[in-house]
Amino acid sequence: MVQVVLADGTELDVDAFPLPDGVDDGVLNRGQLAEALRVSEPSITSWIRDGMPVLSQGGNGQAYEFQLSHCFAWRMWRLDQQRQTKQRGDAIAQQMALAFLNLDEAGADEQSTMTAKDVADWADADYRRNKAAELRGDLVRADRVRDVFEQMLVDVRTSLSTIPDFAEQEFGLTADQAASLQDRCDAILIEMGLIIRRNNLGDGTVHQMTGKGGKAETS
Repeated sequence: MVQVVLADGTELDVDAFPLPDGVDDGVLNRGQLAEALRVSEPSITSWIRDGMPVLSQGGNGQAYEFQLSHCFAWRMWRLDQQRQTKQRGDAIAQQMALAFLNLDEAGADEQSTMTAKDVADWADADYRRNKAAELRGDLVRADRVRDVFEQMLVDVRTSLSTIPDFAEQEFGLTADQAASLQDRCDAILIEMGLIIRRNNLGDGTVHQMTGKGGKAETS
């Protein structure tokens, strides 16, 4: 196994990226290496700065020397690293796009072969479909539903807060009976608060009721 230790300490397995069949290994100067790898000499200079292995440094009239197999393996390894980095980035972008679409696990599996561009196109089409459904009245925005729901809660809370006083006056309840009814109304409001919290519809905060006895209310 032929290994080369790069400037950053990385061990490059040269055997993992062999020269093409029929190509002999050898020591080349900068111009020869540029011709062999089909790039310009400035590219070779840039690759040296990026860590491409060098047999001997040039200077004082001496040319740089490169082992062709080492440089070819480094170039192929670097391209492979860039390819893997791109694949990881694409996977992350796809995961984020699927999360944005709020797909469940089954839906995510179904779309696992989609590229980030495919998901973006799908998201745009989905937005247009939802917009058309909203204009037809088939789809209602969550914030509008929330506003109506909150107003209903206010109305229910207000009605519950007046029941004990109303029942005491209308039906002649005793003080103990009115207090018992008040406790029941309070329990209903507290249960409503728990339901709200369990379904992530709000914080279900318990406040003071304005009805008889100053009991608790929820929002």
